[in-house]
This record gives sequence, C-alpha cells and structure tokens, in this order.
Amino acid sequence: SSGINAEWLLRPGDRRRRMLLERAKERQQEEKDLLDVEDEEAGSEEDSSEYEEYSDSEDDIGPRLKPVFVRKADRITLQERDARQMMEDQKHEVDKVRKENRKKESHLLVEQIIKEEITAEHLQNQAADSDDDGKHQDLYHFFLYLYIFTSKN
Repeated sequence: SSGINAEWLLRPGDRRRRMLLERAKERQQEEKDLLDVEDEEAGSEEDSSEYEEYSDSEDDIGPRLKPVFVRKADRITLQERDARQMMEDQKHEVDKVRKENRKKESHLLVEQIIKEEITAEHLQNQAADSDDDGKHQDLYHFFLYLYIFTSKN
C-alpha cells in the first residue's frame, strides 16, 4: 500500500466497533488458554491426590452479580425483621382485644339504657294505670326488648 493506514479511512463508529471486536477475541483467546492450562494442571493433580478440592466451576454457570452497597441504616437482618413482625402481631392482638372490649362495653351500656327507659315507662304507666293487665304487658315488653337485644349479640 502507499503508506496510508486504511483504518483511518473508516468511519469513527466502525473503527470503534473493530477495536471492540478485537478486544473481545483477545479475551476469549486468553480464557481458552487459561482453561487449557487449568485442565492440564487438574489432570496432573488428579493423579497425585485422591480427594478433590473445591472448584468454582459449578458457580461459573450463571453470571456473577456485583455486590451492592446498602447503608447500615437501610440494612435489615432476619432477626430484626422477625422482631418487627412479632411486634406488629402483638399490636394487632392488643387492638383486637380492645375492639372486643369496646364492643362488650357498648352493648352493656345500650342494655342498661334500655332497661332504664323501660323501667321509667313502667313507672309512669304504673302511676297512670293501676291495671294488672298493664303491668304484665309492660314486663312483657321489657323482657322482649331484653331478649331481642341479647339475641343480636
């Protein structure tokens, strides 16, 4: 040729692509050479030793992941996670017990108010009516309300 490097006539993207391909081929060749050397060494080691040492060949099947830094404040250990879960479970249990107690108290309060209203009506009716039938009817309504209220719970 006339002393002009043909590579400089290529576009910048083509030059870069060619360089990357050459580097990749060089790496593959180096890896093949290393594997050949390791195989030769492994063959000589197997002859001299009965026991096989730990090898990373099983681990090399998948791609290796890079370690990611996690700040200490953001790290959660299994013990901490379990402790948090237990605390949340205890809170839920306490809340459940509180709700049940509130429900019972509100039912008792409503029952008490109904009893007071019925006894007040009963006293008013008794003063207005000295009739025996009215007393029995008021008691009947009192126990009817009480039964209905307690049966709903």
